[in-house]
Amino acid sequence: MSEYKKPFLTVEEQIELYKTRGLLVEDEKRVAKYLRNISYYHLSIYAKAYQNNNDKFEDGISFDDILNLYKFDKKLRLLLLDVLERIEMSFKCVLAYEVTKDKNDNYWYSKENHFQNGEEDIEKLLDSIKASREIYLMHYYKKYTIPEYPPAWMFFESLTFGDCAYLARNLYDRDRQIIAGSYKLPKKTAIQMFHSLSHLRNVCAHHSRVWNRRFTMKVAVYKKYKDIFGESRTDSFYAYLVVMQIVLKKIHSNDSWLNKLNDLTQKYGIAIRRMGFPDNWLEKLKSIK
Repeated sequence: MSEYKKPFLTVEEQIELYKTRGLLVEDEKRVAKYLRNISYYHLSIYAKAYQNNNDKFEDGISFDDILNLYKFDKKLRLLLLDVLERIEMSFKCVLAYEVTKDKNDNYWYSKENHFQNGEEDIEKLLDSIKASREIYLMHYYKKYTIPEYPPAWMFFESLTFGDCAYLARNLYDRDRQIIAGSYKLPKKTAIQMFHSLSHLRNVCAHHSRVWNRRFTMKVAVYKKYKDIFGESRTDSFYAYLVVMQIVLKKIHSNDSWLNKLNDLTQKYGIAIRRMGFPDNWLEKLKSIK
């Protein structure tokens, strides 16, 4: 392993580095303001799209081209978070309502015998709700001492999407089938889908790049929609969109978010193939039933 030796650069030095690499910087004060509020490092991932292996920029590329990609990615994350919130709320509802109804036990989630493994992690989640500052949980513990934990609908309301996906993966087959059946999806595929969507949600929530990303988690390909996935890599952003649309269609039939996504790519002049999209991506995603 080698030692990291890159020095700290002032904003003015960062601008000079841009210029020596061939980037057009027309208004240095304006660029400096952006670099003080977004950071050179955060923008570097978008700059890479216009650089060769020697970090030289393509002819005619300006700071605004980098900023354009950054702004598109920001708007994209906001759009995705809106859609993912609907999916997350539905998923929590299924766990809190359908599984609880089947078990006829409002406190089933607090009992280790319902989970295949990961008891220590589940214990951490149980401890976290006792320390929560959510008003409804504070009210519960102020008013009640028995049972030790609140009912399932309060518990799942307090969890993150990722926590819920983790618990679902650790349930036994009968419970996972209840979840999958609620969305009319195959059991294994459904659980993997929600797990990958929780990962996408975390990427968006932490302001990480979505555009042109290769995700660390590969999505599950639902064979019924094999043609929709096409030749796209299962770690591509397009593959994640296919999964998101499959699940979203089980909740409601409104495709307005896809139109917004299309408008966004056109407004910012984004080359969709660089995101792993087929040319007819909009038609493909809208064909999902």
